[in-house]
Amino acid sequence: MILYSHNINIIENFKSQENLFDIFIDIFSKNLLSLINQTGLYKEYISVKQSNNFLKGKLILKDYILKHSLDNKFVCEYDEFSVNHKLNQFFIYTIKKLKNLSKKRLSLIKLENIFNEVDPIFSENINFNHLNKRFKESYNLAKFLLKYLTNTRVKNSKEFSFMFDMDILFEDFVGKIFKEVSDAKLQEVKYFENFKLQPDIILDDLIIDLKYKILKEVKKEDKYQMYIYGNNFGIKKTMLLYPKHLKELEENLKLGKDDNPHQILLIVKTIDLDSELGYTEYIEEMKNRVRKIIKDL
Repeated sequence: MILYSHNINIIENFKSQENLFDIFIDIFSKNLLSLINQTGLYKEYISVKQSNNFLKGKLILKDYILKHSLDNKFVCEYDEFSVNHKLNQFFIYTIKKLKNLSKKRLSLIKLENIFNEVDPIFSENINFNHLNKRFKESYNLAKFLLKYLTNTRVKNSKEFSFMFDMDILFEDFVGKIFKEVSDAKLQEVKYFENFKLQPDIILDDLIIDLKYKILKEVKKEDKYQMYIYGNNFGIKKTMLLYPKHLKELEENLKLGKDDNPHQILLIVKTIDLDSELGYTEYIEEMKNRVRKIIKDL
């Protein structure tokens, strides 16, 4: 679910008892190292502003006038083909962070030596094109690791904890499945006067909200939420979708009286996320289960 939600398509064999944190670091470092060994360290043109004894590129006249009386140097701006650009800066920033946390350091040390001329700077404002798109998967995994790792030590343990929010993961994973098997809109924000509404999933004739909790009974506030969604978006059919716990559950509830023009149908369902299949087969099976949910409506 994590790999799929974060567009991480790198799958390697690993022992099930290995620490999850170290597994993802190992995947990231080995993949990035393999890419660099195949194609070399990626370079791109960056804009450089520098004082020189000679004129190079474009003269920055204002700065030249201000500084000329001090050192007689030209203040120039020019393009340089360099390894010290935003993408590589992001990678070495991540590498240094992970190196302090991981037991599997060999690949990270190799990467640190390769990126030794790059400044470690965090930036998410990175544009991908046909020249650097081969690094997009490593970038996604690096962002994932930076987002979820924490340097808080677990009590009575020397290990670092690796945490992620299952509510968010459930929303990301199931939402992406719906997006890929249907014409779904995810987390679309709309304003209705003083209301800001953001359903998890919107189909043409259905609004779905995802709840990562054990379904015992539908809470009153969740019913109110779906009633507000349905009437403001003008969609009379809504759904609360939960992960399956012990058994499949399904219930249809009417929100409002039969003669009420604002009556909303609330469908309560569960989705089984369990499977013994491998990664590729697992994702396809989850897609089939979502297709069945949509088909059965």
